[in-house]
Amino acid sequence: MSATPHDPPQLPTADVGDGRRFARLHALGRVGLRAEACLHIHRGYLGCDACEASCPQACLTRGDGALELDPTGCTACGLCAAACPTGALAIEGFGPGPTAPGRPVGIACEKAPNVPADARRVPCLGGLTSNDYLRLCLESDGAAVTVYDDGACERCATACEGANPGVAALEAAQWAIAAAGAPGKSLPRIAQTASLPNGNRAGHATTDTVPGSRRAFFTGLTRALVGGLGRPTGLFEPPRSVAARARVPVANPRGELARGLLEALARRHARHAPHSAMLARVETSDACRADGVCARACPTGALALVEAGSVASLQFEPWRCIDCGACERYCPEKALSQTPPRWSEFATAPVVLARVALRECPDCGATLAAADDRGLCDRCTKSRRLAQAGFALFHPAGREAPATRDPH
Repeated sequence: MSATPHDPPQLPTADVGDGRRFARLHALGRVGLRAEACLHIHRGYLGCDACEASCPQACLTRGDGALELDPTGCTACGLCAAACPTGALAIEGFGPGPTAPGRPVGIACEKAPNVPADARRVPCLGGLTSNDYLRLCLESDGAAVTVYDDGACERCATACEGANPGVAALEAAQWAIAAAGAPGKSLPRIAQTASLPNGNRAGHATTDTVPGSRRAFFTGLTRALVGGLGRPTGLFEPPRSVAARARVPVANPRGELARGLLEALARRHARHAPHSAMLARVETSDACRADGVCARACPTGALALVEAGSVASLQFEPWRCIDCGACERYCPEKALSQTPPRWSEFATAPVVLARVALRECPDCGATLAAADDRGLCDRCTKSRRLAQAGFALFHPAGREAPATRDPH
């Protein structure tokens, strides 16, 4: 693989292992949930199914305000965590390990036998995200970060398309690290390992996942017993129930972590910040009336309506955006449009999308756009319409006046 890619890929939206605790979805499983960052739990109307759709074993499903895991089918591949747009999921075995500054780092699938003995093993290369590579490059202080691929993905049930599922995250990290000023020799890369003796390859990595499932089941049973004694391990806590929160932005630690890692890499290479990054894009038209519906619909707080005197500013924080499209879907004026993420100038502060002059509603004093020709705010307009409808119900406009008796 070339150290300097030519076509910038789409950045995957995932990260795990940033030091916060996760609650186990099941006592026998290796999947943890950070509930405050789960869109399905706190914003079910968005219909987020990224984790469920990405599970190759179909053992992770969405319940009523909860996620459910079948531990007997889970192989802890990490694809669900890598697909989660906010980093709400984590898998044991992908957490950050010790990295000596200046020492090369090797990473390999735990099923791959023909790799260097000092390579760091992970359950699946598809569970690694671009943030994982950013962290490794930062901690290794410019030393080589190598992902060993022995071709076992061709026969692994986790790799649904028969190819290494971690390539996209690695290529995205290459571009991001290069934009931070790192030289080409320090970019993470894939190394194809040699075949096994007699021309064989890692034939034990087949579609048969029963042995792995049994091993995970009994390992989980031991872990559950330990957890029952009150000794949670690693980043994980025992399972617990979670209540949905209303009107509270859903946490998106993945975006904040990506920005922090990229800024740290840039400073390592004598830059204030990277010159570009893969960022979400939201644009507004002149139809914006600063009613704040888009900000209230945004699940992560990436959009905010800030009022200062007689002017309202619609501000956008691209690092919090998860490209869900809720702002465009619920804008009453259809003034917002969202396009897929693309390489843009690195953002260090919120972007002002629109500035709208304000005036007061003559009935209640609430602020509304000065250019709004309705005269009243939405609440007062609805109240008046309701009152008019009620008056018309009891006093039909077309009703004739009662007949009077002829005096003659």
